[in-house]
Amino acid sequence: GEVLVESPATAEEILRARAELADVHVDLRIQQYIVDLVFATREPRASGLEELESLIEFGISPRATIFLTRAARA
Repeated sequence: GEVLVESPATAEEILRARAELADVHVDLRIQQYIVDLVFATREPRASGLEELESLIEFGISPRATIFLTRAARA
């Protein structure tokens, strides 16, 4: 069926939420996990993931690392 949105967020609310996310602390363990994940996509064999090596053409980019951290904040 059809989904109705009762009260969409305003631009001001979205900007305020984004600003609040910038203040959310990302624990060092989560930061390390992101680094490990990035490394595993770039060097799967070194991460013990030899079976995935043929499935990964390109590893996570530096920009994607930033967006993973932003997602962790959210």
